[in-house]
Amino acid sequence: MNRRGWSSPLAGRWYSDDARVLRQTLTHLEGCVRKVPLAGVRGVIVPHAGYQFSGRVAMAAYARLDVADYKRVVVVGPSHYAAMENCLSWPGVAEITTPLGSCRVDTEWLDIFAESGFLRHEPQAHRQEHSDQIQLPLLQHLFARREWSLVPLVCGQFDDATATACGERLRLLLDEESLLVISTDFTHYGVNFGYVPFEFDVAQRLEELDHEVFAQVVAGNSGSFWRVIRETGATVCGVYPLALLLAVMGGRGVVEEVAYDLSGNITGDWENSVSYLSATLKW
Repeated sequence: MNRRGWSSPLAGRWYSDDARVLRQTLTHLEGCVRKVPLAGVRGVIVPHAGYQFSGRVAMAAYARLDVADYKRVVVVGPSHYAAMENCLSWPGVAEITTPLGSCRVDTEWLDIFAESGFLRHEPQAHRQEHSDQIQLPLLQHLFARREWSLVPLVCGQFDDATATACGERLRLLLDEESLLVISTDFTHYGVNFGYVPFEFDVAQRLEELDHEVFAQVVAGNSGSFWRVIRETGATVCGVYPLALLLAVMGGRGVVEEVAYDLSGNITGDWENSVSYLSATLKW
């Protein structure tokens, strides 16, 4: 660990750096969804775009949680900026600060996980990464009256065998007081993303494509998940966190969709659209 604390690089860029404005944003998002806590939820799949785009979809999943059940939150998001082979990276700090305050990083948990050989500290993976950091204010809002610790992880690119081994190790460390947050957006459609498999009925066909991918997560089948990704070319940025999730669940999980939306519904732009899906996880 090279520093005591660190400020999230997202404040003022991905969300307001004014604590009052940020709280108002999160309170508004919470008011847009039904709060129905469920028993036995071990994790969630949530998107990681700006709150104006995917915040409602993410909050809908968080609203299914009874925060009294958890003392630790393990966030796994994809690396958008750094190539990392067969490993996860953590930012190497004891706490992370947002405008809402500080999150204590569970360095003891990380020390245990590091013994597996799957964990590294890669500074370049965290300098501007949003996939894990966008979740922090949401979690701070959710756990505002609870004590909790954070495990922020950025996921590199895994081969199948290593993803299975890493996921199995994670499963052993994710006790019933740990919440697993898999941070991923779904299909990135349009010329801006280099992915235009169709040009008509875009919203309907994107929903079909996203749910074809999601169906493989529900089924818990890693082989069919990667087959669909390869055959469709679906530009799901969190494919490796999802692969780890499949290994964590080991074919025994229950995955239930909570919310779904497309940025095209918000912006009216169907030439370029990103899909957002959230779900609860039990195993």
